[in-house]
Order: sequence, then C-alpha cells, then structure tokens
Amino acid sequence: MRSLFLLPILVLSGCASPMGKAAIVAGGAAGGGTLAHVLSKGDMAMTAAGAAGGAILTAVAQSQIQKGGVANYNQGYDRGRSDATKETYWVLQKPLPSASRKSEPPPQSFSFQAPAKSPSGINHVPNEITVRAWD
Repeated sequence: MRSLFLLPILVLSGCASPMGKAAIVAGGAAGGGTLAHVLSKGDMAMTAAGAAGGAILTAVAQSQIQKGGVANYNQGYDRGRSDATKETYWVLQKPLPSASRKSEPPPQSFSFQAPAKSPSGINHVPNEITVRAWD
C-alpha cells in the first residue's frame, strides 16, 4: 500500500518545473517518514524527523543536480561560441571564390612587334606590344 502512495509521486516528478521539484521533495519526505516509522516502530517524533530528513536530503540532491546541469550548459555554450569564432576566422582567412570567376575563361594575350618605321616615313624605336583580350 505504501508503494502505491509513492508511485504517482515518482511518475509525476520527472519535470524540472517547480511543481515537479515539490513532488520530488514530497516523495523524499514521505519515503523518509515511512522508513523512520517502520524502523522506530511507530514513534511519532522519529517519523517526523525522518520525514524532515528525507525532504532536506532530496532538496540538497536536487540543488546539486541543478548546479551540475547549469555548469554543463555553460560549458557547452562556451564551446559552441569558440567553434563559431574559429569558423568565422577561417572563412575570413580563405575567402570563397565567386561563381563569376569560375565561369569566366582566362584572358588571351596577343603580342606583336611595332614597326620601326611608320608608313609616313617617321622612325620609331622598335618595341613589342602585348594586348590582353577577353572573350
């Protein structure tokens, strides 16, 4: 019969809401009170002390569990922030090539010698002219 009393408390206490936490503490108090009642053979003072001890013990355990969860959350947040910073750094170090650069063919170069004498008879210094052209 006593286990039937504790069963709904254990089933409903899985939430991290204040109501779930209160149910866990109530379950701890009921368990501590029941254990003290059985061991002390019905002594009321011992039963009350056992219930108070069970409530205190479960409240302390819950706070320790919550502290561990907050620490793990903060550690994961810091790691994620670090990964995002590193990703941004590497994106800036190596810019991605644009799609237009890939589709354009490279320019073609045409070189030819400029004549030393123009058709009008003027003398020029001979040189090579290079023209770059894109299709």
